[in-house]
Amino acid sequence: MPAASIDDVQEILALRDRREAPCRVLLDLLAEKADEISQRIAELQRLETELRALHRLGQTFPTDDVDGKHCVCHLVSERAAD
Repeated sequence: MPAASIDDVQEILALRDRREAPCRVLLDLLAEKADEISQRIAELQRLETELRALHRLGQTFPTDDVDGKHCVCHLVSERAAD
C-alpha cells in the first residue's frame, strides 16, 4: 500500500492534538489509497493485455531479421512512439 503523505500524517496528528478522533479521516484515507491501488491494478492489467497481444503477434514474424524491417522489433518501436 502506498505510504501516507507527510500531510496526511500531520492532519491525523493535529486532530489527535485537538483531542478529536481521527478515525473518520483515517478511514477516508484508507479508502482513497485502496481506490488508487485499484486504479493502478487496472492500468497494469491493460498493459499486460497489450504486451501479451504484442507477444502473440510478434511470434508470427521472423526472428532472424538482422535489419529489423520485417520482425517484431518494428512493433515495439511503433508502440513506444504512441
